[in-house]
Amino acid sequence: MGEDERIRSRVEEAHPGATLESVVQGCVYLEEFDKGIEAYRDIPNPSGDDDRWLGVCHFQRVEDALAQEAFERAIEKGQQAARVNLAHLLRMSDRADRAADELQNVDFARLTPYDQVFFLRVKSIHEETNGNLREALRFSEEAWRRLQGIPEFSILAPSILSQLGILHGRIGRAQRAIWFLERGIQLTSGLQQLKARIRWATVLVAQGRTDDASQALAEVDSSIMPEPMTVEVEWLKAEIAWLLGDSEDALRRYALAISVAQRHQVVYEEFLCQLAVSTIFAFDGQDALALEHLRRAQELVSDRSDQLAYRFREILVFSAIGLYRDDHAIRELLGTSEAFGDMGLLQEQGFVRFHICRLKRIVGDSSFSEELDSIYLLAKSLQNPAFLEREIRLVPSMKEVVENQLPA
Repeated sequence: MGEDERIRSRVEEAHPGATLESVVQGCVYLEEFDKGIEAYRDIPNPSGDDDRWLGVCHFQRVEDALAQEAFERAIEKGQQAARVNLAHLLRMSDRADRAADELQNVDFARLTPYDQVFFLRVKSIHEETNGNLREALRFSEEAWRRLQGIPEFSILAPSILSQLGILHGRIGRAQRAIWFLERGIQLTSGLQQLKARIRWATVLVAQGRTDDASQALAEVDSSIMPEPMTVEVEWLKAEIAWLLGDSEDALRRYALAISVAQRHQVVYEEFLCQLAVSTIFAFDGQDALALEHLRRAQELVSDRSDQLAYRFREILVFSAIGLYRDDHAIRELLGTSEAFGDMGLLQEQGFVRFHICRLKRIVGDSSFSEELDSIYLLAKSLQNPAFLEREIRLVPSMKEVVENQLPA
């Protein structure tokens, strides 16, 4: 039996009924991405299918330039499903406009059941990053429905479950979020499980469950982790340090994450880190450093959600270093809060309401108590009384004020 036959036999054993368009696809299904690249080199005249799945191998190895080249070759050869892969890559690279164009050019009805599920997942990610959480959840739920019973269930289920978990966490369904993510971990191994654990840790951090999040990250198998993925792990560890009030450790880990992100052009996580560092420096009285990191964050803004996140932190930084008067900062934050609410980003809206409350209290505006009431309602909606802990660490004087109001 030749190597190609062995790969196909192993895929049939692991995923009965799965149809392979390329031996390289078989290597992807077996999560043997290096072997997939080697198998491609042995193909005399690669087809569009071969190019597409070579692109997936490079994508999984976080070799974005090589992945893009392979997907574009596949499209030129008529492999239209590769447009979904290309859109996914462009979305991950913060090239939202081109990603949307690629998705619009896909004929959904002509896709295989596998690719229809994959399309819906990528569409969900696209809507999420544009701040349309309800649409994102709708696409993920449709992906989950279509996934049931197809031979590739175990291949696609982890990523769909992770997306469902993240989305449920962002709209305040904490228990459902944890259920989806824990099930994803149970269904996976290797690199897919590593990704599922990172998604799980992300939700745990948002829940303020620092011990559980640290344990989840400790169980990540670093020996199989591509270096670009360490950016997200270090970012999460920095977030945990901030939650625990250790700003020195947080800044050190953010700096490490930024260094690796810049080396590998990991744009979104660098954006988050730059915003966090700018905010910490601003509230610590280090104005020049705060502005330096804020400027870098501005260069990394990609989509509507990024623009709003940047504007929120920009207002905070300008207020903290004295470029905005408190009353002006309040007016700007009120508009930002409304925009977050329109996008369904309730947790982010809660962060803004907290700072509106803080500033109103400083200027002697008695309506700050109304802001406390709105924070209370948000905490109940999010099923997460700890969701403000990171923001409170910036201004410890607000801790008792807010905690007396939040649900236990």
